[in-house]
Amino acid sequence: MSSPFQKKFSSKSPFRQEIDPTELQYTTTNTAKTLSGEVVPTGGEAVVNIPASRKRKSFSSDPAEKARQEQWIADNPQQYEEMIAETKPKEVVVTRQRDYSSNVDPASGTTIDTEEKLYANPFRDIKYTAGTGYRDRNKRLTAAQSSRDSLSLSEIKDLAKNIYGPGFYKMPQMASWIKKQGLTYGKKRKPTSTENLSDYKYDIRTGN
Repeated sequence: MSSPFQKKFSSKSPFRQEIDPTELQYTTTNTAKTLSGEVVPTGGEAVVNIPASRKRKSFSSDPAEKARQEQWIADNPQQYEEMIAETKPKEVVVTRQRDYSSNVDPASGTTIDTEEKLYANPFRDIKYTAGTGYRDRNKRLTAAQSSRDSLSLSEIKDLAKNIYGPGFYKMPQMASWIKKQGLTYGKKRKPTSTENLSDYKYDIRTGN
């Protein structure tokens, strides 16, 4: 049965907005700092108000027609609610997100993962150096072996410096671990920097 309100609701408005999320003005919700020190937005939110797609009108002035309309409402409550919803403006919330990642070789030449990747404690596989002259070094190695099971690269570097000094990366057992992990130390390799800023991903949600 067709709706008796067909003639009482206008067709969809020609002014109804089509949302292009790339053309909106966003309020920044998240940022990241690039290797050059520039702060770039990585998240944002925009609100778009869309006018009603239909115009609501009053009931028919004819008693018989009005009664038919009221009966149709009673028989089709869900469809009527959907029609009424189209007579109200809508608020649309659009969010955008993008990822930023970087890898840095500082002046020392050490490759550091900015997400602080964890490595199994490498000092537990290093043997003590024989001789009374290495007693203090062996004590420092024991302390490193007693630290956490997993360590960040910066923590490993600090512990290694404490044990062997600035030239820790030249020590055979440390050099072997460094090579196995694909890392670099010293100034033989020219420092490099890389970064990546992904494209925005958009999410459009319509409220009431």
